[in-house]
Amino acid sequence: MSLFADILDVHTNWLTRKGFDQQGLGLIGTNQDLLNSLEDALFHTVCDKNNFWARKPLDIDLKITGHLGRLNKELVNFHFHYVYYPKRPKLNLLALQAEWKGITNTWLITGDRQHLLPTAEHAYNELYYKANSHRINNAIHISPRTENFTARLH
Repeated sequence: MSLFADILDVHTNWLTRKGFDQQGLGLIGTNQDLLNSLEDALFHTVCDKNNFWARKPLDIDLKITGHLGRLNKELVNFHFHYVYYPKRPKLNLLALQAEWKGITNTWLITGDRQHLLPTAEHAYNELYYKANSHRINNAIHISPRTENFTARLH
């Protein structure tokens, strides 16, 4: 098996375990597939004649919208930021950004620490709770007292 295929296998297995495949993102029956997009992007990055002699890391950005939440009705946008190191060769996921109804969250992934990448469902749940806590905080607006406050010692 080629080094390219090995790199791709590691990342597609990782993304599948974390629920970023077609089934996990609620995309069965659509032409959207993060794993195929990653394969295409990596292939084009590696085979691009402008990158053949590249010494600096090369960015790969992938975006996909998943259907998560109750009954897979909630649209969540995911942005994966990868870096390909042609000198080694190595592919690293540096960050995942998720967005739902204007609420965003970013997870930084350092090195090969796969445990730092949340599952797709966990990312949605964090956005959901963040949105609801924001709504609750706005609903419970407590205005400061305008009276004079004097401290009493008993």
